Amino acid sequence: MVIGMIGNKMDELRANVSLLNEFRSISLMAFTETWLTRTHTDELVEMDGFKVFRGDRTADSMKHGGGGLMVYVNEDYCHPNNTSIKSHTCTPNVEILTVNIRPFYIPLEFSHVILMAVYVPNKNVAKEAAEEIHEAVHRIELASPDAFIMITGDFNHCVVKPNGSHYYQHVKCNTRGNALLDCCYTKIKDAYFCQNLGKADHNLVLFCPKYIPLVQRQKTRTVAVKKMTDDVIERLQDVFEETEWAVFENTAKDINELTESVCGYINFCVDVVAPEKQVKVYANCKPWMNEEIRRLIRLKKKAFVKGDKELLKTVQKELRKEINKEKYRYKCEVENHFRENNMKKVWDGMKLMSGYVGKGKPERHQLNGTMEYANDLNTFYNRFDKIDFSKERAKLREQLLNTTEGDCTLQTDECETTAPFTQAVK
Repeated sequence: MVIGMIGNKMDELRANVSLLNEFRSISLMAFTETWLTRTHTDELVEMDGFKVFRGDRTADSMKHGGGGLMVYVNEDYCHPNNTSIKSHTCTPNVEILTVNIRPFYIPLEFSHVILMAVYVPNKNVAKEAAEEIHEAVHRIELASPDAFIMITGDFNHCVVKPNGSHYYQHVKCNTRGNALLDCCYTKIKDAYFCQNLGKADHNLVLFCPKYIPLVQRQKTRTVAVKKMTDDVIERLQDVFEETEWAVFENTAKDINELTESVCGYINFCVDVVAPEKQVKVYANCKPWMNEEIRRLIRLKKKAFVKGDKELLKTVQKELRKEINKEKYRYKCEVENHFRENNMKKVWDGMKLMSGYVGKGKPERHQLNGTMEYANDLNTFYNRFDKIDFSKERAKLREQLLNTTEGDCTLQTDECETTAPFTQAVK
């Protein structure tokens, strides 16, 4: 919202927050053109139930007066200790105030919320301002890839299209006369729908959440997993020690049949010895999730519903510690795949992180495992280039046979001509 000198409008804003539920229940409020300076204290703009963050215009903007950004965070939405200013940029082209927010509740697919309040002072610098906004967004995405990033403010005909990412614009109505100057960008297509809440220098726009969490949009899958306890592992070891593996080697016709029979026997032993249990897999489940983290999340929800702030604070601390420990464990596990050159596990991890699902994968029995097929593959991957070097080889052989001395001299131009056609890997 562009408010234009917020100092003489604070009484009206406080009255709206105190009397109107539409204002009192707002989670975040962002204002541009506050016209605040260092001479204005925080008491001038403080409100009950909200924590304020200021981004006043500095000398780096090369402008005197005007400008300024401000963000309010509802304390019922996020504890004041879990909010902070991530960065504040003030240049002749754009002003950006970035606030880091970790609310009490957020869908599990997002780690936290990052609100970027933006003010472009003049449409004549829209191109330069867009480049600086792109750089700021890129830095935020690199530092917090799982965060929900919201970019809002007065863009003054500046179009935001960060490279490599697609952002959706949620403001569909004009905000000043017949012009749409104020925008809101997120990566989620249907994150919000907007409606007019009031008027100031620009129309006040209220964003109502429309986003449906991933866990509600996709159905829960139930998969069967084997419970590998210490007792099960010991029993499997005893079974494999008593197995006559030579039987498989003597009866198999080729390596493919031997591999298939041994794997089938091992899977049969695991099915007989290891107990099976049904596990629910949710759409937003992270690879580092475990039962302890789920227990702490359930405890955190109960503490939030009861309003027990002390218990909530304690559980959040334990949950953060457990999540960091499991993330580090998963990170070491992934790095270990690279050290051991286990490319299968590496690609499995890449597919898991990118959400890739293979299409048209052939079944095992559809693969052609004949010797002819293997020879075709060898011929294809070890094929020689079509360039014929027979004349060059004959010339070099003749020179070597006719030479009377022990040394053979090659000219530099001959090496430069021949070397580009050679392939060391062959």
